[in-house]
Amino acid sequence: MTRFQALFSRVLTRLEALPGTTAQYAQLFVALLFVRLTLEFFSSQRLFTFGDVVHIGLWFVFIVLAYLLQLHGFARVPVAQAFRLVVVCYVFSWSAPLLDLVFTKGHGAQMNYLSLSSWREVAFSYVTVGGSSLVRGATLGIRVEIVLLVAASFNYVRLKTGQVGRAALAALCLYTVLFASGALPALLLVTTQALGLTFTQDDQSTVLLLLSLDLLLLGALLVRHDPARAKALLRSVRWDAVLFGVVFLAVGFGLGRARYPSEAWWTPTTLFWPGLGVALALAFAVAPSLLRGGEAAWPLLAVLAATSALLHTKLLFLTLVLFGVLVLACAPPFELERLTVGRPLSVAAALLCCAFGGFCAAGGPLIGFPGSWLGALGLAGALGTAAVEVRRWTRAARGAALAVGALLVVGTGVPLVGLLSLLPGALALPREGSRSATALCLLPLAAPATALAWGWNAA
Repeated sequence: MTRFQALFSRVLTRLEALPGTTAQYAQLFVALLFVRLTLEFFSSQRLFTFGDVVHIGLWFVFIVLAYLLQLHGFARVPVAQAFRLVVVCYVFSWSAPLLDLVFTKGHGAQMNYLSLSSWREVAFSYVTVGGSSLVRGATLGIRVEIVLLVAASFNYVRLKTGQVGRAALAALCLYTVLFASGALPALLLVTTQALGLTFTQDDQSTVLLLLSLDLLLLGALLVRHDPARAKALLRSVRWDAVLFGVVFLAVGFGLGRARYPSEAWWTPTTLFWPGLGVALALAFAVAPSLLRGGEAAWPLLAVLAATSALLHTKLLFLTLVLFGVLVLACAPPFELERLTVGRPLSVAAALLCCAFGGFCAAGGPLIGFPGSWLGALGLAGALGTAAVEVRRWTRAARGAALAVGALLVVGTGVPLVGLLSLLPGALALPREGSRSATALCLLPLAAPATALAWGWNAA
């Protein structure tokens, strides 16, 4: 046993000392993952479909991210060090389909989720590492892989911390998460039944559940990897712009539901849309800071595109458009946000993309967006952005805001709301003083309200 432990320690030291950047190891993981998927298709005798690649791929990503986060926490090693080790050792995941092919003499075995219909089956499957069937669900190859993985993890945590109890707890938690990953549909079924939801023919709830878990774990790992950088990014976020984006998204969604009420929306698939929408909002919130700093935003774009594509193909297009608007506004050489007129216009364009996204998410076609609301929302975005920048305005610009307010009195047909938009322009005329601060608070509320009322009347 002593010689085995010494060998185990030497191998770990060699693996942890391997050269390479985090990006290179991420690239290596993608390569290993697709080889694993290919072996799985042959072992399971499964027809190749894009849906299977996405579903099984997201499941494997969840396993790796959950394992990485737990290994980082229990072994008390840096995230980057644990990531390199986990990725390199992921090559051993190839053993499960290969062992299944050997055990079944080339016929293969079906890797599926566990079939659990009672608590007795749950307990039996947990104790036996997958239940009674060796050719469906948790195959023999997968069980061998799980046992070896849990044993190696126990030994790794014990070597790193010197605590047997901590190592045993780590092994138990790792195995429990692996078991729970095989029971996700059963857990999802219980949740949907409790909420009274009905599965549809093109249900994607399990895929979106896996995607939600993957993004949550990825975010947690990024924060743990560099907490100072994560805090700096969050401090750089313009939360007022995020709030405006959410409002415009809600308005677009409301318009879509009002015009297309027959479209069924609240299903097990859309159950995960709000959470994924929050993830998209956070990603877009930090994107301007990355673009201004000249950092590579391609990884962020890849996450945004993948997430929106799995939600809806229309959202993928709008996500790319919105990202393009942010590039034009924040990144060299254009940097439109540095221009007096460029910033309100670019923010208005970004907010319109949010409204389009809400409209399409509600089941409406992009070209079906009501034209009367298009101008109203664009005006609301431009005026709201200008309001935030009111302290930088020249006297002429402040006078122009007053003139726009006067036009709104006539154009909206809502004198009270239109007159309200005059107040911020009038208060902003002085260059200094408390009245300018008051205008800064009032205009973000008055201008969008006026513009929305205008769109409502025109519609």
